[in-house]
Amino acid sequence: MATQKLYRKVHEGLTTLAGLKATKIVLTRLECNTTEDNAGVDECELRIWADNPYTIKQDNVMFKKYRNTIAGTLLAGLIAGGTIAPSNALADATPTVLGKTIGEWSEKWWQWAYSIPTPSNPMLDTSGAYCDVGQRGPMWFLAGYFIGDGTPVVRDCTVPRGKYILFPIANATWIQTRQDQEVNPQYTETDYRRLANEFLPPSVGGDIEASLDGNPIIFNPKTPIIQSQSPVFTATFPTDNVFSAFGYLASDLTGYPIVSDGWWVVLPPLAPGEHVLHFRAGQSQNMTYHLRVENP
Repeated sequence: MATQKLYRKVHEGLTTLAGLKATKIVLTRLECNTTEDNAGVDECELRIWADNPYTIKQDNVMFKKYRNTIAGTLLAGLIAGGTIAPSNALADATPTVLGKTIGEWSEKWWQWAYSIPTPSNPMLDTSGAYCDVGQRGPMWFLAGYFIGDGTPVVRDCTVPRGKYILFPIANATWIQTRQDQEVNPQYTETDYRRLANEFLPPSVGGDIEASLDGNPIIFNPKTPIIQSQSPVFTATFPTDNVFSAFGYLASDLTGYPIVSDGWWVVLPPLAPGEHVLHFRAGQSQNMTYHLRVENP
């Protein structure tokens, strides 16, 4: 299949994906090394801009390289598998999971992560020993590595059966700390949102990926990668908090406005047994979870 034909077919498939309800999708780039019909494709690069009910009309970019495949297989995977680019979602936008938007779940995730003292904080865990700390309710939280530098981290984690799983591929917050309130009292929610976005790791850009049991998550319409900002919220920080090393007391942080930005994935409950989750974001995150989902 020639590249031009592949481009057209992929675009048609993207615009008719069930559940996406796209009003506009533009496949802005699809390049393959080989353009002969039915010939082997060593590498393709895909770039998508999407404007759908879940976006805030912002350029969405995802680059993904597909190696050692053929054009027909790539086409089938894109259309039948339901490829979509990461969406940008407002805190009050759909979709919802268990009654909350992804932005609202990101608020709960940060409140969980920031509430745990440093010695047992899952964001600083290098083995998975603390993956169950503070877990409650139907959504199970998994963490990346706090201020990661791309060094591979491998964790083992046992997850109760029936739990949804939320994790960030890359995320950041702006906390309007006591010191910030004194220095910049004029800051508003608009500033919080701008700064949260600016604090996302600069090396990430569109270079993000995630897979479950070897299958790319971006190909699964049931588990899209969504860029979302949270509502404005507050959190309770312990004395030995993750910012203690930077000189912040709990009283500098607790109760002050926070906004989160990041790329998130929600997994529906996994089948009992062993699973491997991997996600990477530029030079920031390189995380592998060996998950064991318990039988009842």
